Amino acid sequence: MRADPRAVWTGGAVYVLPRTTFEPSDVAAEWISFAPVVPLGAVPVARGDFPFARRVFRFEHPESDWRRLGRLVANGVADAFSR
Repeated sequence: MRADPRAVWTGGAVYVLPRTTFEPSDVAAEWISFAPVVPLGAVPVARGDFPFARRVFRFEHPESDWRRLGRLVANGVADAFSR
């Protein structure tokens, strides 16, 4: 997606899942289920529910760590002055 990240947010949901078939993966804080899972419920969410939405920016590949850090800092400065 090449659009401005601030313009592409849409409504969605956070799904509540049963823990029974999940197990920890090799990645910290990640759990995996190898069996199909039926959600117990869904909580509707919108852009306004995400407090850091204004700080999200597009990942560009390939991109050096220094260039990405520079864009991150510039995005944070722009966000600070837009309030």
